[in-house]
Amino acid sequence: AERTAAIARLTNDTSAAVDALSSAAQRHWSAGRSLPTGIKDRLASILARDRSAGDSDGIPGNKWVRMLLGPLQEPSAHVRKFVTGRPAGCEAASKNDGWDLCVRGPPCTVFSIGVGGDWDFEERALRLGCVVHSYDPTIALRAKHQAAARAISAANGGRLHFHYMGLGASIAYNGSYVNGAAPGLSEVRQLDALFKAHAPRHAAIDVLKIDCEGCEYEAFNHLVKSAPRLLCRVRQLSIELHVASSMQMRKADDLKRLLRHTWIDHRFRVFHASFNRGWSDDRGVLPELVRLGVPGVTRGRHRVRPGACCYMLQMWRAEPRDSKLCRR
Repeated sequence: AERTAAIARLTNDTSAAVDALSSAAQRHWSAGRSLPTGIKDRLASILARDRSAGDSDGIPGNKWVRMLLGPLQEPSAHVRKFVTGRPAGCEAASKNDGWDLCVRGPPCTVFSIGVGGDWDFEERALRLGCVVHSYDPTIALRAKHQAAARAISAANGGRLHFHYMGLGASIAYNGSYVNGAAPGLSEVRQLDALFKAHAPRHAAIDVLKIDCEGCEYEAFNHLVKSAPRLLCRVRQLSIELHVASSMQMRKADDLKRLLRHTWIDHRFRVFHASFNRGWSDDRGVLPELVRLGVPGVTRGRHRVRPGACCYMLQMWRAEPRDSKLCRR
């Protein structure tokens, strides 16, 4: 009766409809139940009406940010087309780093943005025969990173290259390694500059992993405006999306822009999604996202608790020509 009443309250106003449907849907997810047909049909109806209002890229307004994070939940019909199965031949993530590796090599090239003192991902890529470029600009970890990189590279034929720099447009940082008023980061560059400096021109990047405490939003804003075809070189794209205000999440539009560029422009498909609660100081999710329904959804054994800082999306595209942008 409660579900029927919730659906009956829906009006032609899309905003009110989304709010009511979100509440009804989250009650079902919280109980581990599939959505009833009535709610699914109403979602599809509202989505069709919202598309007809003129959002030509197929992703409606910010009210649908929570649906774009659907791979963590029960994907709606709208989100399901952005989800795929795990590619054949992938090495599953280890318990330590949480990232799959889908490479065809050797030869293969892996770019790893963000180390944080943990080299498990890089060492796994090296065991698969890849050349690995790792980036981390954390000042407090510089000596530790450089010493570890020298030892690991020497043990793997010099195929690990550590670069004391990071990704993004700003060295502003308020994370765990800040020492008083001293800056926490050294040099940062945008992704096209990193590719130009450390990868042969037009060479394929088999895996691009970005876990940089929120730098992804400035980086993708730059890509969309200044280097929209750069990701044509990438086969697997793995990103930790930070939704906490303390981790450079400033507005929901940045999240939508990033997903639009990866899912629509470049046609990457999510083959695995998970979440990371993060440190206790980094669980203050941007209020705008909370109002949009992120987080607080339970689906079976997989719980996204209020206050989770990060969403880990692993995406794959078999060939760049799958994207119209890359066929130009």
